[in-house]
Amino acid sequence: KHQEIVVEGMPLDLTGNNTVDRTLTYRGRTFQVSDTIHSNASLDYFFAGYQYDVLSGPAGHLGFSVGGAYVGATGTILSVTSNTTASKTETLGLPLAGMDFRVFPIPGRHWLDIDGGIRGMGFGSYGYYTEANANGGVWVGHFGLLGGYRAVNADLHESNSTGPSGINVRLKGPIFSVAFKW
Repeated sequence: KHQEIVVEGMPLDLTGNNTVDRTLTYRGRTFQVSDTIHSNASLDYFFAGYQYDVLSGPAGHLGFSVGGAYVGATGTILSVTSNTTASKTETLGLPLAGMDFRVFPIPGRHWLDIDGGIRGMGFGSYGYYTEANANGGVWVGHFGLLGGYRAVNADLHESNSTGPSGINVRLKGPIFSVAFKW
């Protein structure tokens, strides 16, 4: 059986411009129909945990992981027309559990791999967080170049007297990364 410490991070920054086709209220600020708005959303993610492989051999592994994630998000909307700005920042710590696999498709060779996994947790009335990925990688020594696809789906919130507050994220798309293993 194989054990490992897993550490990963992911910064995301999304920016856009749009013309509002309905009245929009964000953080107590109202943006009117036909107003041009500039929006920015940033999401910082960091995970550290422990992985234990229940199946491990020369062709790959299948394992389970537990750990904690830090999620920090900021959303900002700026009216280009009226210069009205609204912004909100949320920071959360989350326990996560999941499973992971890696396959070496060429017998006896570990320079090419296919891997993937899923991780998440439900938090009852506070929502949920899930992430899944699938990658292919080429390794030279301890360094790898990976490409694949990742999906993050989170709805984490709490209700208070001023209305709901939290993070609601649905992201998916191609990813590229550099990895190091020892």
